[in-house]
Amino acid sequence: PSLQQTLNQLSQEFLVLLSPVEGTSTSEGIRMEVLAAMRDNDVLMVYLTLQDIQKQNRLDGQLELVDFSAESKKDGNQQCLFSHGEVLWYDSASQKATLRLVGQAFGGLDDQKISLNIHSFLSGKNELPLINCGVTLAEIAQQAPSAQWVALSEVDGYSSSGEDMERLSQQVENGTMPLLQSGGFVPSVFQQFSWMNVEGVAITTGNTLHGKISYDDQMGRFNRLALYLSDTQGNVLDTSQISLELESYETDNHHRYTKTQEQVLVLPSELPLEEISLSAQVTTYEHHIEGNWQTNFSVEDASLQTTTTPTNVKLGGWNVETITISPVGITLQGHGDSSQDFHGPQVDILLKNGSYVQSNSSSCSVQDNEFFCKNLFALPIEMEEIDKILVNGTEVPVL
Repeated sequence: PSLQQTLNQLSQEFLVLLSPVEGTSTSEGIRMEVLAAMRDNDVLMVYLTLQDIQKQNRLDGQLELVDFSAESKKDGNQQCLFSHGEVLWYDSASQKATLRLVGQAFGGLDDQKISLNIHSFLSGKNELPLINCGVTLAEIAQQAPSAQWVALSEVDGYSSSGEDMERLSQQVENGTMPLLQSGGFVPSVFQQFSWMNVEGVAITTGNTLHGKISYDDQMGRFNRLALYLSDTQGNVLDTSQISLELESYETDNHHRYTKTQEQVLVLPSELPLEEISLSAQVTTYEHHIEGNWQTNFSVEDASLQTTTTPTNVKLGGWNVETITISPVGITLQGHGDSSQDFHGPQVDILLKNGSYVQSNSSSCSVQDNEFFCKNLFALPIEMEEIDKILVNGTEVPVL
């Protein structure tokens, strides 16, 4: 009954597909209740609730799990499943959030026994309106004429975007990207944020703006600052950029966090520096809740409902040879020419009612000349409701 009441926004047909669990764990005045689960050979899907029984408003609809895992035994060894979680809905009256967790093990799941652990989560997410830093790039160039630069030696990681992303990435790879060492201009607007320190911003002779930022080891692990360029009307300019992780550290729970970062933005050539302003987007969280929510349960393998279809769909120099579909996802496996680039296929599943199955996530792994792709469904499906499967537009018969 409690499962039916909590998941009353889902259809009766969907509830039939799940195995009831109803395991509970309470820590820090917050109760976790695992309601139901489903699994196939390599995917685990769990539905649970988190409720603030102390009524301190520490949960919301934007809750984000930070440190959590689902574990199963594989060949006698504990296996940590790669997981992601999402809030399905939040009831403010009861202060209860309903979540779905998905775990995947490419090596397969051998054991029906699952150990679920949650150690921390974030809530109270706040994306502040775009901040006008009150300074143009011409003023930054005037305020930081003697900025000191050093050559990039190594980085812990980086991410890039925009039409110049390949050129920026290449500068990082070959060590020609300059880094701001000292002498940059510090906009006073950033002094209100105690969890970070903007060490300076400056402009290089290569027409890029660099901003060096350090984060503390508390909320600085999660809160973030993103620099942007704006025109005189306050519109954000579409510029290429790269974010460099200069220093990072790992905690006892094996999570890696950024300590020092340098953001690099390519200046638009069509505008003078006097018409470009520095702006910023800040994202903060009100709560970082740590505790120990843990429960063990068993869930039956849904592989009895699994259908495997031999096929021969061409993907350039690769061939899809088998397709396996279960209530929680579809798997494609095959071989190919390892010298050819592999591109994950487009998979569409049409149901008999005319609707398409929505995917929650997809992933592919390639090793030597073999590939393995898995699409996870947003909701479990009933196998008999499948009408057709299309792979890159080619229909695959359903056995």
